[in-house]
Amino acid sequence: MRAYAELELLAAEQGDPSLALRARASCIEAATAARQRFPGYPQLDQVLYELGHAYLRDGDRAKARDAYFELIKKAPDSPRAPAAYLDFAEMLADEAMSDPSKLEVARQAYLKVLSYPPPQNRGWGYACYKLAWIEQNRGDAKAAISYLVKVIDWGQSSDSGGSKTDKLVNEARKDLVTFYSSEGKPERAFDFFQRFSGDATGEHKQTAAMVVRLARAYADEGKAAEATAAGADLLARVADEDSCSGLRRVLAELRAAAGSASGSAAPSAAASLEAALAKACATP
Repeated sequence: MRAYAELELLAAEQGDPSLALRARASCIEAATAARQRFPGYPQLDQVLYELGHAYLRDGDRAKARDAYFELIKKAPDSPRAPAAYLDFAEMLADEAMSDPSKLEVARQAYLKVLSYPPPQNRGWGYACYKLAWIEQNRGDAKAAISYLVKVIDWGQSSDSGGSKTDKLVNEARKDLVTFYSSEGKPERAFDFFQRFSGDATGEHKQTAAMVVRLARAYADEGKAAEATAAGADLLARVADEDSCSGLRRVLAELRAAAGSASGSAAPSAAASLEAALAKACATP
């Protein structure tokens, strides 16, 4: 069955959809036969997972759910159980786009994935990431940030690694800036981001880049005072070329806002950031 799944993937990569469909059909046929004829098979969990995953690729979500539910019921301690929960959660999250009532069920399924610890559970970090977005969309930025922190800590652990992990951690760092803009204190951003930026001891490059992105996010959201507070705090610590250049772009946004929004905080905020730039950075 696994061989059929690998053949399907290879055929798809090589642009042979006909072979891919035949391989998938063979996988479903073989797994279904094993499921029916050998209910006591020691590796039934693998059979059920391959069956569910094949049905999922085939677009038959109802049959995929049946296979996954049977796996979870018969082998809850299987190393494939968290992957089954993750696929189930992904289906529900997708369906929640048109039926919001399913989002809470999806959240519970992602939480079940987290009940299986890494490194054996390879989907642990991804489930945390999806939970972060669910919490952010529910309006709980603090919970969302805590999940992103878990993703980053997981990705930086010695038991995790690889290009997919690195990509997920980088996305978590980007989203951490976005979520922080609705929850965190701008003057504390540098110290907070430094813990999760990936900078080595004594380095600040990535931390500074995160603070600049935060200042731009504040400016985009019309939070002029917060943009200036984050930028001024950064310049008091790190006034390298990238930081100065990035904050000058923030200053330009604040000036534009000052000219188009009467009565806003943008004029005074722009003046404060301009003064901080003049003090810390060389004239461009």
